[in-house]
Amino acid sequence: MHLSLRFKLISIVFLLSFPLIVGTIAFTAYNISTTTKTSAFNEAKAWAQSYASQVGLDLNGIVANSHELANMVGLYPEFPAKAAGGLIDSMLKSTLEDSPRLLNVWVILEPGVLEPESFRRGWHKMDGVVYKRPPTGSTLADTYRMAQEKMVQFIAEPFIVEHGTEDAHPTVKEWASTVVVPIMTKDGRMVGVVGTDFGLAPFQAKLGQVKVYDTGYGELLSNRGVAVTSKDPANIGEMAHALEDTKGADLAKSIQEGRAFEGISPAEVHGKESFQYFAPIPIGDTSTPWSFLIVVPTDEVLSQVNRLVLATFLAGAVGLAFLVLSVFFAISRLVRPLHVTVDLLRDIASGEGDLTRTISTRQRDEVGQLAESFNHFTGSL
Repeated sequence: MHLSLRFKLISIVFLLSFPLIVGTIAFTAYNISTTTKTSAFNEAKAWAQSYASQVGLDLNGIVANSHELANMVGLYPEFPAKAAGGLIDSMLKSTLEDSPRLLNVWVILEPGVLEPESFRRGWHKMDGVVYKRPPTGSTLADTYRMAQEKMVQFIAEPFIVEHGTEDAHPTVKEWASTVVVPIMTKDGRMVGVVGTDFGLAPFQAKLGQVKVYDTGYGELLSNRGVAVTSKDPANIGEMAHALEDTKGADLAKSIQEGRAFEGISPAEVHGKESFQYFAPIPIGDTSTPWSFLIVVPTDEVLSQVNRLVLATFLAGAVGLAFLVLSVFFAISRLVRPLHVTVDLLRDIASGEGDLTRTISTRQRDEVGQLAESFNHFTGSL
């Protein structure tokens, strides 16, 4: 089979350049894919850290109020004995009035500290009005026992609080949590606790509808992984679905220890394979940090990656086609004098050639020299 010089040259250029170009496109696409995926995950992590920071500011403000109140109550030995109860009551009331986020403030002192029996005082707020109401509730005993065990301030797990007054308001139930601060003596003995109950509804209003990409979402989690906010309010107070992962124990431990955690969760956990990131929320000097979780389905991240990779391959294909066409026209122009020379020599060999014809070329390479030599040859005949 006869193959033209032009075809051979184009084939050589194509065979040498094609693997290099394809390899470059594939390498570029891989780097774009990896970089874009990492960038998308880092963006999700940045969102989680931003929301965690916002929550931290709110919670640390509540903890600061609680700590200040506990310090004031802790000065009880310096109060006049008969006025101590009234002074503490007044402190509780003024703290509640000055703190819009708080629902209840209360104090419990051990028997014998101020009174023969346990000293219990508390105030409750409803629609901006405060009412005296001693601390009660099914979780109170557990909260006090935990304070005795920890001996440091902490934030309790979410619970249902009832607030309102029997005569002025109907009873309203809502999710809340409590900052508990032990009251310590100078010799390190706990003699009571101060508690400040705060509602979780403002957090749900701010964070419940967090949206990441198309269907990604965020959740605020307590120290034990209980949902404090959720895109589905019915999940509040329940263990977060993220902890159903095969790495659930590690996730729970990272939350409790205030560490960041990230990974890909299987479809069984969130309905789709998803990237999840837990941003820790340090809360004052408490031993119970919370966490903010961001969940992003990987297919939503990869859809952007795939679009960029496809665009890269299309651009590479267009570039390759342009290269082939450019090489084709360049080689065609290069070998054109050769074709003319071959045609003239064929005509001369057949006895029908026009010996006055010359080959016109501006090339100064070997092909041009061949054309000039042919012109000199015919001119000398």
